[in-house]
Amino acid sequence: MLFSRPSDFDPTVLPFVAQPARAEAAVYQKAQGPRAFALTTNGLWLWRGGAAIVQAIDRTMADCAAPFKPAPCLLYAVNDRVVFVAR
Repeated sequence: MLFSRPSDFDPTVLPFVAQPARAEAAVYQKAQGPRAFALTTNGLWLWRGGAAIVQAIDRTMADCAAPFKPAPCLLYAVNDRVVFVAR
């Protein structure tokens, strides 16, 4: 299901991600500190933390870009808030 409204991070409804991988993403929800979560349309995902939210986002997007080519990386969540907008 794609959300088009702000919501809290919930690994059970991650778009594009298969059910078994959703359970593994729950570790992001439990992590503390600044963090960002990215995913791809082919179901791959990763997250990174940082000293500040900008650093967490930069690290997440940089680390996502190379290994997941050619699928684009989409910023999905920042801390506990979903920022991805389906259009």
